[in-house]
Amino acid sequence: MDLRPIDFEWLADLQKSQCFTTCEVSSPAKSSDFGSEGHTASVTDWHELLQLTAPDDTCGIVFVRGQFPNTPDAILSRCQRRDDSGNKGTFGTRLHKAENDSDLELGERLAQGWVNLRWPYTKYELRERNNESDLGSGSYEQISFVRDGVLVQVIRLKWGHESSLSDYDSADGSERKTARVKVGGVVQFGCPCSNRGPPDADTFHLSTGNGLDCVSDRYQKRLDMHLFIDGVRRDISAPLRGLDHDEISGTEVDTSSIHEIELRDGEPAIIVSTYALREIDTESTGLSIATFTDLEDHLGTCNTSVNMTDRLWTALCSANYEASEAVDFCVIGRGVEQILGVCSVPLPRAASSQDTDDEVALLCNIMTPQYIDVQSSFFQIRLLVKAYNFIRSRHMEPDLFERHQPLNDIRAAYLGKLLQFIRSCLVWLINTDMKPRRLLLALRSDEPPPDLETHPSRRLERCEQNRVRMHIDQSYNQACYATLAVWYVMKHCPQAAPDDFKSKVLLPKLRRAYEAVQKRASRDKEPTPKNDVLQWLHLSCLFLICNEKFEVDNHGNPVDGFTLSDLDHQEVVRTQQKFEKYVSRLKTAQVESYSIEHEEVDRVLLLGEELGLDAIPTPFTSSLASSRALQTRKRIAQRKRTTRFNPGPRTWKGSRVTSNGPWELLCTNHQGFLKVADDASIKAARDRLFEFLVSDYSFMTSWDRADSNMVGKWWDVESVSVICATLLDLR
Repeated sequence: MDLRPIDFEWLADLQKSQCFTTCEVSSPAKSSDFGSEGHTASVTDWHELLQLTAPDDTCGIVFVRGQFPNTPDAILSRCQRRDDSGNKGTFGTRLHKAENDSDLELGERLAQGWVNLRWPYTKYELRERNNESDLGSGSYEQISFVRDGVLVQVIRLKWGHESSLSDYDSADGSERKTARVKVGGVVQFGCPCSNRGPPDADTFHLSTGNGLDCVSDRYQKRLDMHLFIDGVRRDISAPLRGLDHDEISGTEVDTSSIHEIELRDGEPAIIVSTYALREIDTESTGLSIATFTDLEDHLGTCNTSVNMTDRLWTALCSANYEASEAVDFCVIGRGVEQILGVCSVPLPRAASSQDTDDEVALLCNIMTPQYIDVQSSFFQIRLLVKAYNFIRSRHMEPDLFERHQPLNDIRAAYLGKLLQFIRSCLVWLINTDMKPRRLLLALRSDEPPPDLETHPSRRLERCEQNRVRMHIDQSYNQACYATLAVWYVMKHCPQAAPDDFKSKVLLPKLRRAYEAVQKRASRDKEPTPKNDVLQWLHLSCLFLICNEKFEVDNHGNPVDGFTLSDLDHQEVVRTQQKFEKYVSRLKTAQVESYSIEHEEVDRVLLLGEELGLDAIPTPFTSSLASSRALQTRKRIAQRKRTTRFNPGPRTWKGSRVTSNGPWELLCTNHQGFLKVADDASIKAARDRLFEFLVSDYSFMTSWDRADSNMVGKWWDVESVSVICATLLDLR
């Protein structure tokens, strides 16, 4: 394949384009995570590749990482320090350290940010080694994106005093410089079951064709790598040492190769590298030219593209907006894109299935521990619904690019994307198995995973052992959040739950939704306050769902869900009122210091304001929801600063180890105060919350060092979803 016909000069000075948003470089760095259709990548500020993921039928996803420990601390340290030595274990395509004085290396960072809040872009000075007086004699620009399951990294190198395409002059001297590019690296394969532990023993098969293939026997996945310099394919088979095929046993394998590039003064060079994690039995024969077709339109870098969503988020700001409002919309837009591109895992349709609806599972954390959490999924869906309604109802003034592509067309395309995504997530939540051990994985409920009796496998045996050791929070019933999500969408975004969705997808599962929670309730010997509130809200939402019109009979009369599902209307009400009594008896006075458990219960109680419980024909449901929400708001507003420190981690109800640290260390506690603050306190509350902001516009969940998984929670999407929803509410 030849990429010479493909134009990449749009990459020149991309930071000056309307599609570019600069990062919060003054905040702590975290990995830049991005992806599409279940395939994701995570890179550092210098586009050093940390991880690739791809969907997997057995464990939800499979990842490829560099040569470093599978711990959050090891990953974060590589995000915050450039790998100048080349020994920190990252992989991908990056400028190699200079060895001779005439070689080029990276200088100061000139720009770093996101293209349409979706794809990471960075620009550095290019300078000679040990030349302290060199004040930017060249430029290094790089963008990374995922398309068709392929990670593409494009680098534009130019040696000369100007970087813009318009400043190029072919007669500008003939001085030549050398740049060395490293491709690939030492990699390891893994899955959520092996995450946070040492990599499992594996056998790797390296082979070369048009690029370099690395096959993992354990995971039955193939890493495809390709390199093009100025459109011409380069040989990257150096790890094979002249062989056509090599077999290596161990936990990791070296796929790296180094290539020299000769730069002439004033002439740009384009380096394109691709990495794809595929099934070994996939029909794909390799890289396709379609991945590079209409790139500017796909990435949204041209003014005529409907994918230039940065214009949309900018237009949503108020007239004469302040800098803080612009940052808020960067946070919201980035949070939405994180859910759409990184957290989503499309599930394959069963061959025997008659369903035509797509299913999309939502991960709570792409880095660690990479499993499903329905609580996180609910808050992600809630944010998408709020974003949909806000974008749909917001008035936008035409901008300078209106003649190229109307803003309303960009809005319509984005709303359609959100609507389809919300529906696909609901289909998955309705169909998925809510058993805790299954919930860790992105699997369908009607297709049990392979077991050792029918599919003997070293991998399955090891994965099952690892799953048993995984910690699961069983202090509440996660299935309740699925019902809340369904009703939340039906109430606030009925366009995503039309009549055919209710009759074909939702109706067959109504009885199961009631019985699944009832079984858990009958086994609870020591229920937690959070679980009692969730059970009450679950049954309240289930009643409201069943009370909706699902079909029309032969006489034109509406038929509700109770009638069609054979659920007893009075039985559901009686069960709902039983849990209503539990909620009414919860203590209102706070004796203990404010903890993680208090924040989670308060967050659930405040949800009662958004669920429309006044439509339930019971004497006290609506008044109880209002009074509990009012008490919660008052308690949060009157919360005192910590002056007395308690001992470290403790066990909550015998099933969950939590921290006893000061509430000020948790960002969602500051979000709670922002949600209930009066107009005079909003600015100060927002400023305290934004002290947790990191460079990619997400939030570090906690600074509580007594929590051994504190750093791992920096990749949690739940806190980002909750904060973004609150920021939208304030609009």
